[in-house]
Amino acid sequence: MTVSLVAMWRANPHRRSYCRSLLLSLLIVLLLSACSNSRIGQQTNGEQEGQPLTAETTGRFSEYVLPQSRSGLMRPAVDSQGRVWFSEMSRNYLSMFDPRSGAVQQMTPPGSAGGLMGVAVASDDTIWFAEESGNFIGHYNPQTRQFKNYSLPELTVPDPQNARKQLTLPLAPNELTFDAHGNLWFTELNADAVGLLNIKTGKIRQYPLASPPSVQKLNPYGLTLDRQGNIWVALSSSSQLVRLDPISGKIHRYPLPDQESYLMQVTTDRQGNIWASGFNKPLLLKFEPASERFTTYKVTSSANEGASGTIYDVVALANGDVWVTAPSENALARLDAKTRTFSFYRIPTAGAFPFGLTVTTDESLLWFTESVSDKFGSYRLA
Repeated sequence: MTVSLVAMWRANPHRRSYCRSLLLSLLIVLLLSACSNSRIGQQTNGEQEGQPLTAETTGRFSEYVLPQSRSGLMRPAVDSQGRVWFSEMSRNYLSMFDPRSGAVQQMTPPGSAGGLMGVAVASDDTIWFAEESGNFIGHYNPQTRQFKNYSLPELTVPDPQNARKQLTLPLAPNELTFDAHGNLWFTELNADAVGLLNIKTGKIRQYPLASPPSVQKLNPYGLTLDRQGNIWVALSSSSQLVRLDPISGKIHRYPLPDQESYLMQVTTDRQGNIWASGFNKPLLLKFEPASERFTTYKVTSSANEGASGTIYDVVALANGDVWVTAPSENALARLDAKTRTFSFYRIPTAGAFPFGLTVTTDESLLWFTESVSDKFGSYRLA
């Protein structure tokens, strides 16, 4: 895998810069495979529908085996009917699993170039997704089965390997979320910026996170909104948490307690606290905006005390508990709201590499993806 990536990096400057962003922002085992294989032009027949999946149940866990290997599962999202939507980067699929029928539907979005990442469900149950290498925000209507792409501008920057040349790069949209007005916000890995798509008009606005604007220095990854409508952004190559005021456009940077730590995903709880997962260390950070105070929690069990690595996704529940995916533990981990200690819930499949995480609206189920085992699963909370 590494040899293939290096060869592609040297041979094509466009792919070289794109793959550099992936290396900074994604977990290496999965995405070396995704970057070196999916971008070669792997295509599908367009839509594969109604394939029943094998279900494996152990205690509160249920796991579902995808029909193909090397799927490259990213983050899941759940619609109002309880259907689970997720992207399969290595297969170039936007996929939907219906727990009622036990079947999966897999689609290759038009224009997709092997960079399917974040997925979000709108209030009307239509699906929005980010395509990094295709450089667009995609929209899918499950009722009409129609796709629509919103193309993003490209970057033109000097080639760091040759001062006489210019590189043309995609903005590389990564994660996305909706605000109270139904507008779609997304991070741009290559552009060190946050984008805003007005889904009614189709207009796109850029908010640089650095002044002057920079390229591939911050690598903004996850984002979330608080109740005041502020945008909070996790940076995967700078030791900061960022707040963007969407009205004034002002950027506020909060240095992390550990200047050798970087962030991956971010969410907010009902009290307005910001929670972020560690990209290069197994840490969970809590930030209290009113006091500008950070609290750091190490996400390792006593049996794995000296482990290095990362955690990926983070979800805050109404009862104050915070759940994360912990790949080095092969587990979901829960930070108890009262004791502030972690409990670990091991994935039944060994070496599953739990990755994306989401919770149903009624908070009865956690859904998660397994990036190495080509499965996704649920954990029953109630």
